[in-house]
Amino acid sequence: MWLKKNLVFTLIFIFSFSIISAQLPNLINGNSNLPSLDVASLSNNTYNVNYTIINNINEFDQSLNTTNNVQFQNLTPTLNDTYSLGSPEFVWKDLYLGDNSLHLGKSKISYSVADDDGIMLDGSIHLEALDGVSGNLALHEGTEPLTCVSNDGGRLWYNLNNDLMWQDKNSVSKRVLLEGGIMNNSDKITSPNELKNLTLTNSDLVYYDGTRDRIDVTAVHSKFFSPDGDYTLLDDSQYLYNDGTRNRLEINANGGMLASQNGAHSLIVDNTGVFADGSEIV
Repeated sequence: MWLKKNLVFTLIFIFSFSIISAQLPNLINGNSNLPSLDVASLSNNTYNVNYTIINNINEFDQSLNTTNNVQFQNLTPTLNDTYSLGSPEFVWKDLYLGDNSLHLGKSKISYSVADDDGIMLDGSIHLEALDGVSGNLALHEGTEPLTCVSNDGGRLWYNLNNDLMWQDKNSVSKRVLLEGGIMNNSDKITSPNELKNLTLTNSDLVYYDGTRDRIDVTAVHSKFFSPDGDYTLLDDSQYLYNDGTRNRLEINANGGMLASQNGAHSLIVDNTGVFADGSEIV
């Protein structure tokens, strides 16, 4: 009887040991279905997992990094916690700081709702093209601000009309428009309604009122126009007034001429005499 009981216990022990031995490799390799991680997807040793860190960064199991290619989706710490993200082996997709700031060297990046309602940078912005097309500042349409509440600076934006705009510290908006450039020695200032402009080159200054040139100053003459087209011309050798149809007054090195409105009568004075309607009177 005693021998029979020992034989039964021995068989039970051998059976139990064989089951444990079969599962032991899975337990060692971590392949058992343990509820410690909610694995969203597993492919090529890359884990996409959402973690919420409460107090201690050590609770984040870095032993998962078996291939130096572990990517974690969202790191959501609680507020007022501090974490050191110094490992180059981890790629953080989203980092939530709440109302806190990000410190980079001596600069601070933070969020403001008082005036600027956006990202504030306590430092300078340096744009540099390191590889390819980069080092640019992009302004998208419709980014105009409402006001400059703090009254201590200006704003630059790109409005819905594809205009580059500037707002000074008094919340007065101005339109910035530059046409031409240094390469062609031309620059133009245009009115807000784009009808009037002032063109300045190395040799000319021209003001256009939307209908005609009103001022035309070149290296050889100066012309001033009235709204209906009359103009006065000045150059090195003459003074001339034209009513838009004919010269009414002309003074040059040879003499002077005065004409009637219809051109039928004239008075000419030169070194030879005085002539009225072609006949000498003096």
